[in-house]
Amino acid sequence: LPPGVFAAERDIALATAGSYTLDESHTAVIARVSHLGYSHSIFRFDRAKGMLVWDPAAVEKSKLEVSVEAASITSNVKGFAEELAGDAFLKSKEFPQAIFVSTAFKPVDKTRGTVEGQFTLMGKTRPITFDVTLIGAGKG
Repeated sequence: LPPGVFAAERDIALATAGSYTLDESHTAVIARVSHLGYSHSIFRFDRAKGMLVWDPAAVEKSKLEVSVEAASITSNVKGFAEELAGDAFLKSKEFPQAIFVSTAFKPVDKTRGTVEGQFTLMGKTRPITFDVTLIGAGKG
């Protein structure tokens, strides 16, 4: 690598403690939904905001809050994203955001864990658990 450019490492201990704001230019939320049991449809939400309060020395004390604009959904099927954002599905005009607020971080090893929390979609809040994997951390 050129001088001053550093490759990330897969070690949670290298993720510096602090408060982080989601980089909206490098973020998307991907959803995979069963398509009648035959395959999976993949959808992308292009507008998301979030904040992570991270402490690698006490991962369980970390906090995450993310909101996604429901109308920012995209699909490879022409016109389908507009249908999904509309009144038949996501009702994005009435419920413009889906929101996740963490309640627990649970590490499994130095690169994997779970994040539990409350997910609000279309005015209904339910508990949800995400499996998470560290992509990389370190200097730079």
